[in-house]
Amino acid sequence: GHTSAQGGEAYNQKLSERRAKKVAGILTSQFNVPASRVSHVGYGESRLLNTGTGKAAAYENRRIEARISGSKRVKVKR
Repeated sequence: GHTSAQGGEAYNQKLSERRAKKVAGILTSQFNVPASRVSHVGYGESRLLNTGTGKAAAYENRRIEARISGSKRVKVKR
């Protein structure tokens, strides 16, 4: 989870953590992804995409990013 630079840094950190936790909860409750396969991290304003101070920058920085990985088991003939 990420936030814009608007507001206090401590508040933005907590906001990004709540944002990420909410998405993780949706993945487990609505999409049946096992909780053991989901993690969440709040980055606050530490990874801004746009360092500007306007509305467009704030909009771009308020986001959730997801990384999906998996493995496929394949039977090997010996």
